[in-house]
Amino acid sequence: MRLQAFAALAVLATSASAAPRPSATALPEMGSRTTITKEGWGVTLALPGGWKGGEKDGMVLAGSDGEAGLILVRYLPKVTRDELLAGYQAGINEGGFVARPVVPATPLPVKGGTAVAGVLEGMGSDGSMVRVRSVGVMSQFGGAVVVTGLTTRPMYATLEARTDAIAQSVTFRAPPRNGSLAGSYQYVYVSKSGSYSRESRITLCQSGRFTRSGEMAGSGGAGSAVTSRQGGGTWQASGDGLSGTITLTWGNGTSSTLPYRVSQDPKDRSGFGPGVQIGEATYQKTGPGGC
Repeated sequence: MRLQAFAALAVLATSASAAPRPSATALPEMGSRTTITKEGWGVTLALPGGWKGGEKDGMVLAGSDGEAGLILVRYLPKVTRDELLAGYQAGINEGGFVARPVVPATPLPVKGGTAVAGVLEGMGSDGSMVRVRSVGVMSQFGGAVVVTGLTTRPMYATLEARTDAIAQSVTFRAPPRNGSLAGSYQYVYVSKSGSYSRESRITLCQSGRFTRSGEMAGSGGAGSAVTSRQGGGTWQASGDGLSGTITLTWGNGTSSTLPYRVSQDPKDRSGFGPGVQIGEATYQKTGPGGC
């Protein structure tokens, strides 16, 4: 599948016979199966009974205490079937882990869309052969979910069945405009001496409207300080869900573009989700943006 769908595979391949470590943010388990709904992706899927899931670096990671292997799920907001197939043929070459296709990609029946699946192999850091099952499920709304399972050759048959079961459970709906970036955010800065403070608030509504107060500082070629006295307008994000740019269009028709990056630091995460660096400041998420 597409190469960026295999981010962090080099790390995962070194422990393909173990369950994922608890550093990922835990997902809730529902009954004998873990059901996962990713609002920003417009995706719902289910893990096999006894499997546990977590979120890390924009991906879902899954593993079992009783079965060898790791499975990761990645969402690609913009990709075609031809791009998936071309990426699969190119194989994996990430951080020293190299895997190549050992069979041609073939269609896989799924209820949520159309899918192609294949098998790759590469050498793990411990010298064992790692076999990779990869399934790309295309959405009718554009984009795809890529489900990738890694394990050793002797354990592959079971992991292939688990990987395919996750792919076959995927269902799609139209993702919200601008994905999961919508929300209310707050940034507060206080100087070390306490003599100066600055506060900024912005709400990126799921409807595509925004409101804000205070100053937003930009950086680089994609933005400059936003000091308009106008209280809002419309917004649009361009990126992959983890980083990109936000364009704010004010009521008078002028616009400002700022870079954004979703923080992966646990200290920036609230009950509403991860913080986001907008321009030069990291904002804490304080609400879902359902305005």
